[in-house]
Amino acid sequence: MMHRTMAVLTLFVLTALWLPGCFSYHRAQGGPAQAELLPADAWVRPDAEALRPLAGTPSLIRRYEVDRDGLTEDFPQLTPEQLDLVADKAVRLHAVEIIESRLTEGGLIRLWHDTRNPESDTRRPLFFNFRGRIEKFVDRGAFLTPDHLEWRMANEGSRERHGLEERTRSRGTDVRAVTITDETARWRLREGYSLGFSFPDGEPVGLVIHLTSLFENKYEHAVVRRLKRWGWAVGHVETQLSVRGPLAERAMDRRNEREALLESRMPFHPPEFTERVYAGDEPSFAEMSSYVRRRHELGEELKKDLSDLGTGFELGPDSDPEAIADAIAAAVDLKLSEHADAVAALVESLDRMHPELAGRPLLVTGFSAGALAAPAVAARLRESHPDRPVLLLLAGGGGTLLEIAQGSTLTNGGIRLKARDGPDPTPEQLAALQSRYESRSRLDPIRAAAALRDIPVLHIYAGNDTVIPTAAAERFNAAHGSVDRMVHRGNHDTLLFFLNSQAGRIRSWLRSHGVE
Repeated sequence: MMHRTMAVLTLFVLTALWLPGCFSYHRAQGGPAQAELLPADAWVRPDAEALRPLAGTPSLIRRYEVDRDGLTEDFPQLTPEQLDLVADKAVRLHAVEIIESRLTEGGLIRLWHDTRNPESDTRRPLFFNFRGRIEKFVDRGAFLTPDHLEWRMANEGSRERHGLEERTRSRGTDVRAVTITDETARWRLREGYSLGFSFPDGEPVGLVIHLTSLFENKYEHAVVRRLKRWGWAVGHVETQLSVRGPLAERAMDRRNEREALLESRMPFHPPEFTERVYAGDEPSFAEMSSYVRRRHELGEELKKDLSDLGTGFELGPDSDPEAIADAIAAAVDLKLSEHADAVAALVESLDRMHPELAGRPLLVTGFSAGALAAPAVAARLRESHPDRPVLLLLAGGGGTLLEIAQGSTLTNGGIRLKARDGPDPTPEQLAALQSRYESRSRLDPIRAAAALRDIPVLHIYAGNDTVIPTAAAERFNAAHGSVDRMVHRGNHDTLLFFLNSQAGRIRSWLRSHGVE
């Protein structure tokens, strides 16, 4: 037993020593090729007029409201002047102070100062942190798009039609007279793409655009922190690449219908449970266990009675591959346009807040899912800032998104081609679908690569990646034609885990292109 333990420990140590060094660097051969500009109509911008009322967001949004009479009853020893101070502090200490609110191309950007996190750049969730791996940037803004708003309103309307009640709001405090307001929800403050930003001490070298991975983590933030220590300002943008098909709203309505039926057949539902807890009548462990078990059983029964609906991307025997490919291309281009619009708006705002940033280099940095959105973002910034150096750093990128969605072991990104009860699509159907998609998408990484041939690109990827398949990474490299590459011998997870060990090479690459 001792010998086996030592063998396992030795293997672990050797692996830990071996993997960080398993990055091979390959400089691009030859100079940059001629860039092929994207057509003017490549960017998808739905009418943003519905967002105009939200552009008038108040300068101060309160998270808490104070009942003065209740506060007096809770703290009879306080003088009226002291009560005024307590009430004012309770409101302002947890308020959101809006810095900027404006309509821009593709959406509404709102930036704020959060009094609860005046200095922090990142935070680690207290729960569901996957052994400390999760780390998220502190939200200091959001970019709301017409599509986000339309989907949210459709979901709210569906829930109302099916009689689904919103959960009773938690007080969020032990003080009876201080309760949570609905102001952030009413102004839809945290809907859309979350944004964050931070600045280094002293004059910035340039601006890093950090496009997050699907599961934002401490490994990517370790790299971003290095860049900040080297003098870069940072703009964080949440990546949301999952797309919706033409029938997605019907599928959402079906899920709400099932949930409403489920709630109606349960002994109590969430709002009632919350009210019981507030009243001091918390259900027992046995009651909760019975509730959870029964809820699961009923849910499975309802799935048979009200089965899932497809999203409109399913490729059945009688489907038209070209029509489905057109729908996927449109959905992908919309998502990539939204990311590009969010970044463009954030760059404009940060330049205004810190004029010393204007004209400085822009380093678009994408991790995993963020690396798939990054080429379109870089292409947009290349167009909007032609006199400003733009560089692209990818960690786990690739193209096309359709191939990645079907080949990834992690997620299909909302592109489900096989109907739940139908046969697998035939190779002929898949080939026709892929060919049509590539001819229709304007912003897929493969298409955007051609528009980036005159900017420096460093692509760090894994040779045994199944999340964003290695073949997809190499397809992007070939489409660009002049990519500096750093290839890791491990997989997607070890790529991210050991990425910070390559920070020195990243810095050398930046310097080789006259930056920093």
